[in-house]
Amino acid sequence: MTTDLLSSAQHILAARQLLAPCLAQTPNQASFIAQINAVITHLLAACEQNSNVALAMIQLDLNGPYTVRHPINVAIVVNLALKNLGHSETERWHFIAAALTMNIGMYELQNELSQQSSALTPEQLGQKSNSTQHKVAKRYAT
Repeated sequence: MTTDLLSSAQHILAARQLLAPCLAQTPNQASFIAQINAVITHLLAACEQNSNVALAMIQLDLNGPYTVRHPINVAIVVNLALKNLGHSETERWHFIAAALTMNIGMYELQNELSQQSSALTPEQLGQKSNSTQHKVAKRYAT
């Protein structure tokens, strides 16, 4: 897919499609970094082409799972805020990557909770309060 031919909205949709499997599986480190870099490339292109469309996608396109939309939305806002503050693309890159992976240790739980209409169970409360750092370390331990 040639990224030059995509609209701002299409870049965001492509970023969502790339991020979903990245969060749902346990890839090796090199693969994970490459996938996140591809997502960031789409988000930067979307915001560069038309920041208003990028922001509108947050409010107007609610398709897809929350667990994928939320980090993409946060990454868009982080990118635009830091750009407005004068940060270079290289500086913004790291913060965007952090936004995309901020809840990776709770991906499965967030997916479950986003579809649940009842109160949290005691087990879910315990999972929610566990350290995300511990979960990420466990998930990516080799």
